[in-house]
Amino acid sequence: MNRPDLLAAIATDFVSMRRFWASSHKTGELPKGLPTLAQFGILSFLDSAEPHTLKELSHGLRITPSAATQLIEGLVRDKKIRRIPDGHDRRKIRLSLTDTGRSTLHRAKKHQVSRLTTVFSPLTLEELKQYHTLLQKLITHF
Repeated sequence: MNRPDLLAAIATDFVSMRRFWASSHKTGELPKGLPTLAQFGILSFLDSAEPHTLKELSHGLRITPSAATQLIEGLVRDKKIRRIPDGHDRRKIRLSLTDTGRSTLHRAKKHQVSRLTTVFSPLTLEELKQYHTLLQKLITHF
């Protein structure tokens, strides 16, 4: 198989894996109260020592500020994140996790590990390490 054919096959594989993750939302496998994948990304990004601005969040997650704003509104409404006025610039608002958001993120991570255990069960520990190494290489490239 040449490189273009292999990349086409990988693209198809990505679609299949995306369907697998999306199916948990549609089939009710996702326990009530857990975040969507997009919300999970935001909660994970904000799980740091310092609050972040909307600009930092949207840049870090590679989403538009408009998309970030829409996702943030729901998370603020659900009391999973809070807005904090910036101490140096009145025009800026910083975002941070609440205790509820941190608890939700913890439960979501446990659920993710459970799902990934199933997905990656055919792989040996060495294959899983290799997969992780390759994935990290791709992530840092972009």
